[in-house]
Amino acid sequence: MKKYLSFLLIFILLVVLAVEISGISVSFNPNPQVTPLNQNFTNILRVDNPFVLHGYSLSIHYDSTKLNFVSASYGSLFNGQNIFWWRVITDTLNVIVIDCIITGQAHVDGPGNILNLIFNPISGNFTQLSVGWIRLYDMSGGYIWDVERSPGDIIIGSQVIYAKIKCWLQGPYSDGLMQTNLANMLPLTSPYSADPVSVNSIPENVVDWVLLELRSSATGPPIRSKSMWLTKDGYIHTPGISIVALLNSSPGSYYVVLRHRNHLAIMSGSAVQFISTGTPPLLDLTNSSNIYGGMTGVITVSANHVAMIAGDADQNGSIGPSDRNGAWRNQVGLGGYLSADFNLDGSVFPSDLNNCWRVNSGRASMVPISQ
Repeated sequence: MKKYLSFLLIFILLVVLAVEISGISVSFNPNPQVTPLNQNFTNILRVDNPFVLHGYSLSIHYDSTKLNFVSASYGSLFNGQNIFWWRVITDTLNVIVIDCIITGQAHVDGPGNILNLIFNPISGNFTQLSVGWIRLYDMSGGYIWDVERSPGDIIIGSQVIYAKIKCWLQGPYSDGLMQTNLANMLPLTSPYSADPVSVNSIPENVVDWVLLELRSSATGPPIRSKSMWLTKDGYIHTPGISIVALLNSSPGSYYVVLRHRNHLAIMSGSAVQFISTGTPPLLDLTNSSNIYGGMTGVITVSANHVAMIAGDADQNGSIGPSDRNGAWRNQVGLGGYLSADFNLDGSVFPSDLNNCWRVNSGRASMVPISQ
């Protein structure tokens, strides 16, 4: 009985310990990192939370076609400490394994910088750094492995601007996320003729391609048109990174237009700031107060959240008979990447007509025509 109680007590203590250490995260800084081609830059990995740290082991993943690894050193959190074990292994392509252990029973207290990484960019545009696996060693001789980690965006080039943009599509929306049923059907080339960019692969969390337009005025012509990815959490991504970023552009305020191949386009209600340094500003287009025309050009999908309206198969800016007769009737019963698949589940069925086209017939985009 005593043995059983001892095991039970140990189990309870482990559960309590797990609860106490939950929520530990690491992040890259700066994020995004903007750098010119062929110029060394330093990116820092930091522990974001209070934590008694004896050392760490981790792997850093990067794209060696875009970045050359130069060196690594332990971060400022370890300054003044005697380091018992420091090792950098680069035997595996695109992976750096790093160990750092403090001598004896010494420790450092997070949050703070734990690792400095120096890279040299050898190829332009967009890439990421990521932590593949990580162990944070505590003073008990154990380690924490369930650490939240986010990628670090690296933007390589000149005249960079960026922001964060969020929106929903009505068709695939469900309970705070969008379905990714098209994951294996998405074309590697964007369907938008204004920017038919091609990629080698598409992540599984991408819902579909969208087209981003920037205007200097509400009725002005597009200054830039770029194909982007829309992920299931509603965020727009430049392919390869987690934010919206453009090269060869000037910082400033722009009207943002979002287009989708079978949903009505929307535009920001005012010009929004795109910056070249610092934390990306957020444009939340799930909030009707941030949208040109307010509720007129969007549809409510949950409390306080709106979405782009499904049903515009021919992309003429309105939902009408041509979307049903010219697209849905010709595609019903088929599967694939199709214009009448309004709920983006990979097939055209009566549900696309009844749940999307019928309820939205007669509605039109509020985006002003460019003049």
